[in-house]
Amino acid sequence: MKKWIPGAAGVVVVFVAIAAFYSTYAGNKPSLTPTNPPPPATAQLPGRIVPENQSVPALAATQPSATTALVSGAPSVKLLAELRESKDWRAFALSARSRPEEGGRFYAMYVTNYCGMGIAGMPEVAREAIANRVATTGTVTPPALEMTNKLSAYCAAFSSSEEATDLFKSVKDAAADNRDPLVAATKRASAALDAKSEAEATSAFKQLFALGDPVAPYFNQMLNRAMRMSAKTDNREDLWFDGKLYSDVTQRTMLGLAVVAASCSAQAPCEIDIQMMLGCLGGQFCTDSRQDYLRHLYVVPNGLTDAQFAEGLTLAGRVQTRVAERRADAFLR
Repeated sequence: MKKWIPGAAGVVVVFVAIAAFYSTYAGNKPSLTPTNPPPPATAQLPGRIVPENQSVPALAATQPSATTALVSGAPSVKLLAELRESKDWRAFALSARSRPEEGGRFYAMYVTNYCGMGIAGMPEVAREAIANRVATTGTVTPPALEMTNKLSAYCAAFSSSEEATDLFKSVKDAAADNRDPLVAATKRASAALDAKSEAEATSAFKQLFALGDPVAPYFNQMLNRAMRMSAKTDNREDLWFDGKLYSDVTQRTMLGLAVVAASCSAQAPCEIDIQMMLGCLGGQFCTDSRQDYLRHLYVVPNGLTDAQFAEGLTLAGRVQTRVAERRADAFLR
């Protein structure tokens, strides 16, 4: 297996890899070659689990607590509880794949995709990176050490990234029968957005929201794509949300931040967590605070002021609320 230690660009390559994964159901291991990432405002994320024992600061003081709870009866309630507790994503995937009615194939594909990106081979990479950090700086910070170890541990039971990719492919093939409600709903919504069918997209999003899953609405940049279609302007970057057109660059960046932040909760997976771990591994900005990490991404390179950053996090609460309220009309018109 080719070793990869992320540099400054590499810490954000997962934004691109995950978006590509579910939109095509390709099942191929994404490249880990560092690339120039898209601006965060146009790279909305799916989520990822909160690493065990990692503190999760509130992203916004106004974020409503109701949005952090799973909808009662949601197909993924049991699976997400198991995923939060799991230290072995191979065992989780093998169990989940046989439970399509609970969304098990969706989540089996979810974790095997991560492990197929090279994380399965990261214990060795992590040890090498830590040794290099010590040799270069004379020390390694506790957060870097702790978060690096957590990242590699999830996938350590796989013999290789290839084994994870093969399991992903087999689950993807099985999911073609659409018995998994999360797979069926996300595929339908993605197809409607591809076809630019507003009526079908609205219907599909209502179905998706009704499932009460905290991850699926953010998958494949779902909300971002819906808001772009609803903008109905000549500028493909414009967004529409909750009755307002976002055409100003700063406003779009704030809304982009909001959707990224909204994908995180105490119960839902959050992609930011992997981003933070990769940053620590690569010797870049290292923190165990999602809010600090987002600030690092948005305030400096994207030019938001502290006040605009805070406004974006408040807006994240509105995004979560509209999803929890099953308000497809907040994203589609």
